[in-house]
Formats: sequence, structure tokens, C-alpha cells
Amino acid sequence: MDLLSKIEAQTGTGKSSGQVELLLFRLHGSTLYGINVFKIKEIMDCPPISKVPKSDTRIIGLSDVRDQFLPIVDMALALDMPPQKLEGECTMLYMEFSRQRLGFVIEDVERIAYFGWHDLRLPPDILSHTPYITAITTYEGQIVQVIDIERVLLDITGDEIEFQSVHPSEKEIMESFTIIGVDDSRVARLHLKKIFEQLGVDYKIAKDGREALEMLNEMAKEAKDHGEILSRQVLAVISDVEMPEMDGYTLVVQMKKVPAFKQIPVILNSSISEQVGEQMAKKVGAAAFLTKWDAGELIEKLKELAMAKD
Repeated sequence: MDLLSKIEAQTGTGKSSGQVELLLFRLHGSTLYGINVFKIKEIMDCPPISKVPKSDTRIIGLSDVRDQFLPIVDMALALDMPPQKLEGECTMLYMEFSRQRLGFVIEDVERIAYFGWHDLRLPPDILSHTPYITAITTYEGQIVQVIDIERVLLDITGDEIEFQSVHPSEKEIMESFTIIGVDDSRVARLHLKKIFEQLGVDYKIAKDGREALEMLNEMAKEAKDHGEILSRQVLAVISDVEMPEMDGYTLVVQMKKVPAFKQIPVILNSSISEQVGEQMAKKVGAAAFLTKWDAGELIEKLKELAMAKD
């Protein structure tokens, strides 16, 4: 039994449909934090850590994990907090982002908890300058701050999206369409914006599925007023899966219920398991499931859709 299964067994939890699975933990014994378990490749006991001289201050060393030398990061330092006292047993979260693998260490996991997507709320606007929190919820009367782990990973790795060239004739086709990007992660929204600008396509960005539906409703009213068909204007909706307020799967289901929206392709773009993501995408009727952040794959899919509509 792996560590994640042990935690679930000890806490008596079990996931059901329509729920998000959060790993809850504390840093310095105070605030409760959460990370979507789908973002984590593996949860394990801390391996031996070898210190690396003159490395990034957040990277506390290297470990040999699954025959790979894995940089190990102190989660507290990654969140601009004082370092943890990692004496004795600790837990490591093995993560992968944009082809980079890292291990994040925390003093201990509190439990796995399950929430309905509607239980997660976007942070208040006044906290928009706080880059590492993507959602807020409560558990047993305590506030849980859900970490935007993609932003944390990007800050450490410094990765940039690799773009492929787009032919002028392809851009000319794209210019006649609008794409809606949907993601609760600030860094993910920035990546989508860069991809859309590379394509030369008109675009709108939403923070979750509910906001995307509101955008579509407004666009549908404008299209109707001008005697136009919305599905011919909107090339696609590119949506994350795990979001507060309304997740990507629910967005697809809701769009299929509206005649003006049902012909608009939805591409689910997520860092969750590709096998699980593809199965669920097919079940709800999404046009495709792509793994973040393969910009080339997403661009090729959008070109394909544009050529089919042109």
C-alpha cells in the first residue's frame, strides 16, 4: 500500500463523483494548506537528502528517487516562509511540471479531505497580489488555503513555454475566431494568453467554469442581436479541469445543455493523470484532453479545429 492509500485508510476518507481531493497539511503548525492530489505524482516518506552548495535557497538538496536525482524543496521556503525544522520523519510530495521533477518536503500530512467543487471559492480581489493561493475553503471550521502549485513550481524552475512557428496563412485563418481560456491558476492563464497571442487569435480569459458560462451567455446575446451563430465565432473553449466554483467537466456538461453552446468544442487542458483525464473527458463529451503544458500539441489542435471550420 502506497503512502496516499495509507493516509486515506487512516482518515477513513473516500472520494466520490464531483469531488476534489485535497492533501491537507500545516507549515509551522499554524495555517492549514491544501494541494490537489491530482497535482502530485507520489506521496512518500522523506528520502535521504544530500545538500548542494550554492543552490537556490529554496532547494535544500538532492535525493535519489526512482533512479532519478530529484531536487528537494522546502515547501515553507517556496512559499516565502521561514524554513521548516525537518528533524526526524517528514513527508515528500513528488511533483512534475513542464517536464521538470521536484520533491517538496513538509513536516507532516494532516489528512486527505474531499470537497465539492462548489465548496472552493476564489480568493477575495484584495488578495489578487498574493500569487500562491488559488482557492479558499473550510474544513471542520478551519480556513484552508489551496496552493497554486503550478505557480510555485514555475517560480522555482523558471520554465518558459516553447512555441512553434505559426505560418502567416494560419494566423489569417485564426484571426476570424475567438477562443475562451478557462483556468483558476494565474500562471496558467498567463500561459494561455501567450499561446493565443502567438496564434493571433481573439481571446477571452475566465477564472472558472461559471465565469466562462457567463461570458458565453453574453456572447450569445450579442451574436443573436447581430443575426450571427455563436458556434461559428468561437473556435473552442480551453479549460482546466480542477477549478473552484465550477470544474471543467461540469462546464462541458452545462454547455451541452444549451443549444447555442453545444456545438462549441471544449478542450480540457490539465495536469491530472492523462489516462484518468481522457476517460472523463470522453464521458462528458469534451473534444479532447491535453496535458499541461504542451503548447505545441494545443496549437496543433486549435489549427486543426480552425481548418475544419474555415
